Amino acid sequence: LNRIKAVAKATETTVNDVVLAVCAGALRRYLAESRDLPNKPLIATIPVALPRSQGQVAGNSVGGMNASLATDVKDAGKRLRAIHASVRAAKSQFRRIPPALNKVFSSIGMLAMMLMPDKNDADSEQAKFTNLTISNVPGPKATLYLNGAELDGMYPVSVLSGDQRLNITVLGYHEGLHFGF
Repeated sequence: LNRIKAVAKATETTVNDVVLAVCAGALRRYLAESRDLPNKPLIATIPVALPRSQGQVAGNSVGGMNASLATDVKDAGKRLRAIHASVRAAKSQFRRIPPALNKVFSSIGMLAMMLMPDKNDADSEQAKFTNLTISNVPGPKATLYLNGAELDGMYPVSVLSGDQRLNITVLGYHEGLHFGF
């Protein structure tokens, strides 16, 4: 996490931008090695926490925005800057919509994705809504123990539905980031 924070500070981007760039770089390399790198950049859905309704004590209050992962950009520094610009534009657009309406849009979008039939092909350029989801979740900062044994890491597990190809969840724990695919 300290390395990610240092890159964010040095490039005047955010920790989330750098996490997205790390994921984009890994995906670009993987797809290039398997000769499946699309000409167009992959688009990620990024969950965004929304304010809870007054009195809401359970359940999630989440919206989502889409941003380019600039996987069509070879240079890692240029890719990070492109991701930063795309996320800033998505945040600006997201903030223009009232939170209650964002919840409705997110619910409809999730329902549509869940109802979408599974596809047998893995053509990343044919995804209906998004190519993947990347979520960066803050976790406990303190070291955790179980029966006196220190917990080394926390690796998240996420689900895929309908037309979704990949879900990357990044969970912060103590001084690290743990990636679940």
